[in-house]
Amino acid sequence: MRRAVYALVAALLTVVVVGGWLVVRRDRAYRELVARGDAALETGDAAVAIEAFSGAIALRPESMLAWLRRGEAYLARHEEEPALRDLRQAAQLDPASPRTQERLGDALYDLGRFTRAAEQYEASLALDDRSASVALKLASARFREGRLDAASRASSVALQLDPALARAHYLEGLCALQAGTPEAAVAPLRRAIDLAPNLLEAREALALASRRLDRRNDELRQLEALVVLDGDRPERAATLARAYGRHDRLDLAVATLGRALDRAEGHPLLLRTLGALWVEAGEARHDRVAFEKAIEALEAALARESTADGLYLLGRAYLGTNRPRAAERVLERAVATVPVPDGAFELLGETVAATGDIGRALAAYQRAEALVGDDDPRRRQRLIERIVDLAMAGEEWLLAAEYGERALASATTDRARLERLLGRLRAHGFHERARSLAALLQRAG
Repeated sequence: MRRAVYALVAALLTVVVVGGWLVVRRDRAYRELVARGDAALETGDAAVAIEAFSGAIALRPESMLAWLRRGEAYLARHEEEPALRDLRQAAQLDPASPRTQERLGDALYDLGRFTRAAEQYEASLALDDRSASVALKLASARFREGRLDAASRASSVALQLDPALARAHYLEGLCALQAGTPEAAVAPLRRAIDLAPNLLEAREALALASRRLDRRNDELRQLEALVVLDGDRPERAATLARAYGRHDRLDLAVATLGRALDRAEGHPLLLRTLGALWVEAGEARHDRVAFEKAIEALEAALARESTADGLYLLGRAYLGTNRPRAAERVLERAVATVPVPDGAFELLGETVAATGDIGRALAAYQRAEALVGDDDPRRRQRLIERIVDLAMAGEEWLLAAEYGERALASATTDRARLERLLGRLRAHGFHERARSLAALLQRAG
């Protein structure tokens, strides 16, 4: 009996020892896998990190850390959906972890779910209200959500925690700019640039604020800095050149584009911008030489990249050199390309009207009028009245009557034009439409 008891005790001790050894071995393997995953993440090898953390989860599925770290590895690979799954599991295992709530917010932000992301950042701050970076992320999410007041409040919290946080100053200025108060945007944007001179977004925003405030020198100073800091992007030189052009500095605009073309020979954006500047100069000065320079640049740009804007500009340049048929051909291509440049249909209509093709001119002007937004009633009225004139010239009396009645919606309409139309309607037997137009004229006073 005593031997049996000894044997049982020995067996139990063996089980305990073996079990303990297995637990120690499993824990050691778990720690090694987590360390391997951490090292892989530090070197940027997210795939190896995911593999290592997956092994750690298999050994200890109750480990919040392994789920969190694998979620972060998925985020590093921009695989937001699996990241979201892992981070939610980590949050269930440890709801009091502010880092897990933050990373959940990151995954939701990257997925464009800004309201949910903001809620997670708020949850993280509720657990640890000392994190300036999380407050900044909250501000960014609220801004992307469109809640400017909430974004501004969150950026203020971030700055209270870390006054040297350049992006928080930038976001504060961006909120003011979006709210339509560029004057209030200037100081925080300047502070952001002082703290981080290479923060290009802040310089872009300050240039825009300065433009809206008509502070030419300040706008140009920021755009010039962007060319210096980010000169490999042709867009920077093109934007600066357009600004020089707006401020009547064609010489500086052309020189800027020339230097950029030395670095990026034949770049279509730069050539198109150069062509646009020469077109505008030609139209302002009635300068054929400027139009010829525009044609040279625009034809070179279109040979590399055909765009509606480039075709529209080339059409204007051809008209400036009295080549209406060539203008008509490229304008037809421009209006067949989406998005159609503003003014292209109108210019095509005027071009073909000059050749006597009233039908095509009317069709182009009708498309132009249909595309004008409600925020430009004067332009719409001008287009409607031009359609009335063309319809009368082409003896399209019912179309003329239709647009004549629409013209009466404006108090600035030319009543003499409509009186002439009324006479023509009566003379050609359109008595019912004439009575309708006469009644509208009478009511309009």
